[in-house]
Amino acid sequence: MKKVLVDSSEELNNFIKLYNDKNSIIFSIIENNSLVLLFFYIDMEGYYLIPVNLHDMENIKDISFLKNSNKKKLIFNKREFLKLGLEIDNIYDIYSLYYLYNLNFINNELDFQLLLNNSLIGRDKSLLSLVSVYNYFDYFEKILEGINKNNLINLLNNNLYEINNFDRFIKSFNEIEKNGLYVDRNLFKKYFNVELNRDIVYSKYNLYNFTGRPGNICEGINLNSLKKNNNERSFLISRFRDKGKLLLLDYDAYHFRLVSKLIKYSFPKNVYIYEYLGKKYFGKDKINSEEYKKIKGDLFKILYSKTINNYTNIDFFKETLEFIDKLFNEYNKNGYINSVIFKRKLYFNNIERMNKYLLFNYYIQNYETENNLIVIENINKFLKRYESKLIMYNFDSFLIDYKEEENILNDLKEIIERDNFLVKSYLGNNFNKMEKINNN
Repeated sequence: MKKVLVDSSEELNNFIKLYNDKNSIIFSIIENNSLVLLFFYIDMEGYYLIPVNLHDMENIKDISFLKNSNKKKLIFNKREFLKLGLEIDNIYDIYSLYYLYNLNFINNELDFQLLLNNSLIGRDKSLLSLVSVYNYFDYFEKILEGINKNNLINLLNNNLYEINNFDRFIKSFNEIEKNGLYVDRNLFKKYFNVELNRDIVYSKYNLYNFTGRPGNICEGINLNSLKKNNNERSFLISRFRDKGKLLLLDYDAYHFRLVSKLIKYSFPKNVYIYEYLGKKYFGKDKINSEEYKKIKGDLFKILYSKTINNYTNIDFFKETLEFIDKLFNEYNKNGYINSVIFKRKLYFNNIERMNKYLLFNYYIQNYETENNLIVIENINKFLKRYESKLIMYNFDSFLIDYKEEENILNDLKEIIERDNFLVKSYLGNNFNKMEKINNN
């Protein structure tokens, strides 16, 4: 097949005709939020490399032609591409295809893409002058050898509904990432030994977790596991300084409410579920503060372990156990289960000894994530009218960088409490000092 370096107007015009007429696979190399080069495999035609910001090359700076094709385009790491601000129709993420359909090479290829970025570009763009541009063809061809191009196109054509649903995750979490996190640099260095030269940092969510729960890393720090008892969360502050606060909107007993929807169990309206189930657990009309603290941990152990068999005298757990048995039978029969909202096939093939309690736990985690996607979309849409921003998502809570004069707390609560969920609200000058608001 042809290998063409597109570095002239004539070559570019020839390429655009093919690009507009054929499906393509795209690799992008991005350095410091700047596009360096584009590599294309044009279906049944050949390989094309377009230098955009390569050292000592005739670069093609205007890439607006990418928006004009209605053909399908597959790209590695669409999320990074979106951050360039390019709105392109019919572009689909290759990582997502491999993740959604349980294909094998995703980890190797993710590593290879990182290797490609770091080894060929690194931090010094002048290194590019030491590498013959035609060597890029060898690197990209090596990647393409690891994938079945025709199989990817067939997957794309036959599963657009599911792929488009997952694309919603990419777009929504990309919005959160772009908003950034404002930090106290001195505290960041104190707690994490990381020296920053700016007041804003950007996290990155891993959407390819097999349970469906996104991880969240920032400057090498796992933001999902920040401790509450050592003040390390205090590094996170509002960008609005004295005009803003951090607003935390936290679901009450989120998993129990999700389960109740699945089994069609009705809790009394506006009741706090831990307290409600705690009374049944202890056999009391009222529980004290120590019993309340104990019950939160105990109830999760019951919900996601064989201990649930000992509590079928409580209707909620009895009906949940019946659902767990039904779900496990479905998994054993089909080799997968369908996710609750988007009906995505969940295989869990990497779990050697799946049991019904673990399966149920992963199933609810995925349900949690799908439900939260809808909430995140609605929050992002609502906040486009305001300066306040959604800056972090953590399984059962949403953190807003909140400009107080906008007075939109109740609107945000209404978005999250749709479908009879219950939310507690906390406000503070930093993420460590959050005080509960009395309008809960």
